[in-house]
Amino acid sequence: MFAGSALCSSASQWSWQEVPIGTSPEGDFHWQPDPFASIRGEEVRYIDHAGGDDAHDGRSPNRPWRHHPWDERAAGVAAEASGPITYIFKRGVVYRGVLRARHSGEPGQPIRLTSDPNWGTGEAVLISTRQAKGWRRLDAATAPAGLPEPEKVWYADIGTEVYPRSVWMYEDGQVTRLNLARMPNWTPSNRDDIKSGWFEWETAERVVPEEIGSSRVWAVDAGNLRGLDPEAFVGATVWSEFSGVMATPYPNPVEAYDPERGAIRFGGPWHDTEQYAPTRYSRYYLENSPHFLDSPGEYWYDGYLNIDPRLNLPSPEPTHPGRLYVRLPGDRDPGEVAIEAGHHTTSIEIIDQSHIHISGLTFHFGNAAHWYDRWWTDVAVDAATIRVLGTCRDIRISQNRFEHVVMPIRIRAEADGSVMDAIAVTDNDIRFTEYGAMNIGRRWRGTEQQPRFGRVDVLRNRLYEIGHRPMRGGHHGHAIEIHFAEVQNVAGNVLDQLWGAGIFVFGGKPSGAEGNAPFTRILIHHNKVTDSLLNTNDWGGIETWQGGTAYVFNNISGNPGGYWHRNHMNRLHLPAEERGHTTARFGFAYYMDAAFKQAYFNNIAWGKSSDLSSPLANTTPFMEIIGFQNAVFNNTAFRFAAGSRRQAPQPGRNYYLGNLWVDTGDWIFHHGRPRDDALPANVADEGVQDSVYQYEQMAYALNFFEKPAREFAVFEHTGYRHGSIDSFREALRIRGALTDQVGEVVDRPLLRDAEAHDFRPAADSPARDGGARVFLPWPLYAQVGEWHFRLNQRDHTRVWDEHWNMTHYYTARTQYQHTPRYHLTAVNTTEADFIEGPLDNWVRSALRLNGRDQYLVLQDETIKAPFAYTRQRDGRQIELTAAGDEKQTPDMLDHSFLIEVHFKTEADEGGPLVSKLSPDAGYLLDLDDAGRPRLLLRTAGRDHRIIGAPSINNGEWRHLVAEVDRSGPRAVAWLYVDGRPIPIRVENPPPPAGASLGNSADLFIGRNQDGSRHLDGTLSFLRMARGTLADAYTTIEELHAWQFDGPHYRDFFGQTPTGAGRDAGAIENRP
Repeated sequence: MFAGSALCSSASQWSWQEVPIGTSPEGDFHWQPDPFASIRGEEVRYIDHAGGDDAHDGRSPNRPWRHHPWDERAAGVAAEASGPITYIFKRGVVYRGVLRARHSGEPGQPIRLTSDPNWGTGEAVLISTRQAKGWRRLDAATAPAGLPEPEKVWYADIGTEVYPRSVWMYEDGQVTRLNLARMPNWTPSNRDDIKSGWFEWETAERVVPEEIGSSRVWAVDAGNLRGLDPEAFVGATVWSEFSGVMATPYPNPVEAYDPERGAIRFGGPWHDTEQYAPTRYSRYYLENSPHFLDSPGEYWYDGYLNIDPRLNLPSPEPTHPGRLYVRLPGDRDPGEVAIEAGHHTTSIEIIDQSHIHISGLTFHFGNAAHWYDRWWTDVAVDAATIRVLGTCRDIRISQNRFEHVVMPIRIRAEADGSVMDAIAVTDNDIRFTEYGAMNIGRRWRGTEQQPRFGRVDVLRNRLYEIGHRPMRGGHHGHAIEIHFAEVQNVAGNVLDQLWGAGIFVFGGKPSGAEGNAPFTRILIHHNKVTDSLLNTNDWGGIETWQGGTAYVFNNISGNPGGYWHRNHMNRLHLPAEERGHTTARFGFAYYMDAAFKQAYFNNIAWGKSSDLSSPLANTTPFMEIIGFQNAVFNNTAFRFAAGSRRQAPQPGRNYYLGNLWVDTGDWIFHHGRPRDDALPANVADEGVQDSVYQYEQMAYALNFFEKPAREFAVFEHTGYRHGSIDSFREALRIRGALTDQVGEVVDRPLLRDAEAHDFRPAADSPARDGGARVFLPWPLYAQVGEWHFRLNQRDHTRVWDEHWNMTHYYTARTQYQHTPRYHLTAVNTTEADFIEGPLDNWVRSALRLNGRDQYLVLQDETIKAPFAYTRQRDGRQIELTAAGDEKQTPDMLDHSFLIEVHFKTEADEGGPLVSKLSPDAGYLLDLDDAGRPRLLLRTAGRDHRIIGAPSINNGEWRHLVAEVDRSGPRAVAWLYVDGRPIPIRVENPPPPAGASLGNSADLFIGRNQDGSRHLDGTLSFLRMARGTLADAYTTIEELHAWQFDGPHYRDFFGQTPTGAGRDAGAIENRP
């Protein structure tokens, strides 16, 4: 495992206790970064790219170097430097070039690349472009054929070494991006529909050209394309939306042109167009032809396109190879300003180096990959201003400015066996990017030998205007992407004007992947994401994928876009009563996209319209597909077309509690496929729909609804439409849901001023004291059992197991619902034995045992029962079975493990808590007759016992954790009570490494193995894991603080309840 604790340090003891953002009382955030401070190590070198000399010693501002040692042009003393040095770049100077790391720093003594406000004025700027010089005005005689108004165009010969796919004008620190010559000359003037100036296809048809052998599309727009010069399309690129979900415009070479029909032929976003092709009303524009260089603010480069040879297309021969043509804003002379043409795809590259911190620098420009390339073709395609690859630890990118760049940050563990850990991206200001803002994580491949990514912090960054030219083939312009890091902390970020999703993270492992992902902890909190999904749909402003545990809390997501023009236009003639919440838009404030073991709480979501006839109708604040074991509670949602949407809901196992829904148009709970409705556009993502839903593990309670929707809920496999809250409540009762309270429809304001985005409770809000108290366990490593003792309305003898652990038999995501769970059977209990507990207030959530004949059991044969599953490998489906010791179960074998119990006993009583013990092997956690906690470990018939002090059988609720670390030569055990280690006494030597606790005995809760002792007490929570606290990057103090005083028991601002209980919604009332 990775050593060390969480990266964050502050006045708060743990990162999740921080409020890393500025707040306003009505429920808004503003950016509040940590101020920049010039931090330097023991060794310092100065770099002045304008006036330095590599022969200097570089030790003072008076004798700086010209080049950084990582620059291939470095010479003399500068080229020889190595070790943990702080490199200070002079402010007011532009450094032009690429730095490729050749050294690592040391723990506690990183290599620093930074600036000093006391040396120079302005900003220390790094760029990796080349400046185009030697400008001449074009005339008709030398102009490329078809170029309009040549007398307004200038050119410079910059060579053919690199094709510049991005060009900027730079003047007095101000940057203007030039557009590649295009038709039509559009600008994103309507921020609710940035593509309103594009052309629209009239029709499209798929074909399979014989010379290519895969499907293509002929798209027709006779009104704009008929009868044009065919030469205008040679070498041109088309950016087109496609049908179905996502629909992100992608660049493709124009393969053929039909002037009679006004049609062009092109391929799909990945390869062919079998699934993804445009249709009527899909929008597009064309670029990269001299015929389109007809407007100020554009450029065109005459170079070799290097079109994919598999397309079998003619590559246009340049007339003047290496010539850059520009027409500047205001038709200015480019000799009066700096024109920066894309050259290198990175400015700083770090491969297999560690302990490097980059701060206080400004980055501009760069070069994009070829428009037709995809992310999987070449590392250089994955352009990034700062690119970190391989095995790297302690990389920190903080307090920098990235403006007008292709992709600011890419940090990836790609190769088998590579390891990333202790990565921090904090306090950066990022504006105007092409691909996105940051892509962090490990490889997404379905193989056993995955690389690993440990901890990453993404904190207090500001992002604006992100992702306006996403890469073809799977990249959609998402701003912050994190893939499968084990510990993710994303907090304090402010994001606005996003062409893709805002925060977009994956946990655990991919669907279909082999191997184990035993631990994930994702915290996404105190972020603000507004105006997201401007260029795409079927995503969330904040979105989580795959395995948890993930906790998303205290965030704002406003006006998620997802406008799909073709869908809106095809139904424009329909009245509002025939339109739905997905007619105009398919974008979500928060999206659990095939997400499991996650909780969204204390969040605010707001939209612009709930009017189903409007193109502005925001779809829903909460969207889910396939996932389960999720909770949505104490959130505030204002003005959406639907309240909550869930597709493929058959696994059940979700809770919707204490939320406020204000002004909803279509449905409150769209948690199934309504009878007689058409199939959704993303139906292929749902998998096979089971006819038997797990209703008994679903809960709807303590919600409040103001201005409710025209239909209330659908949640059953029958698709029955419940038009009222009463009908829905009765159906939940009949189906045996955990609770049928649902909530209350109100006719007075819930919020002070929702129109003005004041989301505090109204003075007389019925939601006061009406919220949900929900217990959320702090994540542990390799959990094998988690039981909450909530009353099962259908069968009170079954206590559900809710653990999550992505073992090797978690394969396709649609099959996760069938993976083993270890439900307990309550013996000799009645419904009356389930009582109100201290951890939840919406269900009876504690089980009282009488100390005589009541207990719970999990049979060993159930624990070790074979589990059949399938896996795709090399295009074939393989049938496999996991059984016995192949499964991860409460039979602990020789693993480290942890047992956690929240309970209380009757005064002065002892008794067994957890027992899986045979005459030869096993374990027992109990209280002795004096009420002292004990842990017994037995291997090969030999007992090792630890006994804690003092007694804890005083009739109060207690939190007991037993931890056993078996990573060393002999087991080491600890006992913790109420978040603190307690003194222990040890009897007999502990088991050696490899000695197994495995046995064939049943697992008993509240009873010992032979039934001679029973617990006289009450249980509210029990958990078991095959790992230690250190394996989960945590401590007992942090675990206890989260579970009993964490943000789920507080509000959006971290405030504790002021009344009899928590208010519903995100914000607690304050006098």
